[in-house]
Amino acid sequence: MREEQARKSYRNERITASEATVVVVVVVVVVVVVVVVVVVVVVVVQVVVVKVVQVVVVVKVVQVVVVKVVQVVVVVVVVVVVVIVVVVFVEAAAIAVTKG
Repeated sequence: MREEQARKSYRNERITASEATVVVVVVVVVVVVVVVVVVVVVVVVQVVVVKVVQVVVVVKVVQVVVVKVVQVVVVVVVVVVVVIVVVVFVEAAAIAVTKG
């Protein structure tokens, strides 16, 4: 009887561990995808801003300021999105492990 309970308990722990592994893998994949998307967005935004500023032919200082402001805004938005995604996945992982 005890041996059977121990086996069931071990099986449940293995399922919980595999669920936790899946959650960790999903979190890592999501973070990597978000980072790649952020890098692409930053590059595209910089190129677009530089081209627009060149077309308008503004003073070089204004061009640098505009590019820096856009960079800062994009980085802040990206950091906020990454933090939100990580918090959501950590909560999901905690819930999955608790339910397991």
